[in-house]
Amino acid sequence: MRGVDAVVHGAAYMAFWGPDDVFRRANLGPSVALHQVAASSGVKRFVLISAASVASGTQRALVVDEHTDEGRPNIAYSRIKLATERILLSAVTPTMTTVALRPPFIWGGGMSTLDQFVAAVEAGRFSWIDNGRHTVDFVHVDNLAEAVRLALTHGGAGRAYYITDGTPMPARDLFTPLLATQGVDVSAARSVPFALAAPLGALLETGARLLRRPEPPILTNWITTFMGRDRSYDITAARTDLGYTPSVNLADGLAEMADSLPR
Repeated sequence: MRGVDAVVHGAAYMAFWGPDDVFRRANLGPSVALHQVAASSGVKRFVLISAASVASGTQRALVVDEHTDEGRPNIAYSRIKLATERILLSAVTPTMTTVALRPPFIWGGGMSTLDQFVAAVEAGRFSWIDNGRHTVDFVHVDNLAEAVRLALTHGGAGRAYYITDGTPMPARDLFTPLLATQGVDVSAARSVPFALAAPLGALLETGARLLRRPEPPILTNWITTFMGRDRSYDITAARTDLGYTPSVNLADGLAEMADSLPR
């Protein structure tokens, strides 16, 4: 890394299931090592791509910003992301500034996470929670890329910033047109009330963990948190400190995804 001005660290093993140790070995250790090498090599700026899900779990606030306590995340990926953030942002590196970006659901052309939703629909396992009325937040990949560009020269040392499209909306309003770009119609999908989904998800997850299942059950605490609780992220700090302004809106991003489909 000698002669390198800045490092953007976005590599990570990402899954919604698995023990902490797996993510600690795959993500935490390598991230700390990379950060240490960057600092010792004279790198001036280190940008960590973290995740807004570091505050998804015991933290139940409707709107979260950088001053909101994260609580305990409810999946290992997010718990280790938070641990990684804390180590890197608090590290003493006098000649290198470290900034973390916290995107929520990342969407756009080629997004792999959408494949999981499509698979769930095709297998008959997709359901709304409370008819998809709960608020979700998200960021287009191009908007996140712009935030990364800005973080190469802006942002306070040791600071984390939430990055979104600035347009949180009900889950149904996002995922119905998003899945439609893949030729999947979920407008008439069945719905499960949160009062039923939450305890059922907790029960199924506990059983799967006790049995050490390698794959998650059809309903988990993560799913009920994401789809069944209102959550948005305040990006005032990113606007102020980074100069961030989302430029890709939902309509334009969806049109681009639809145009990329094979005819």
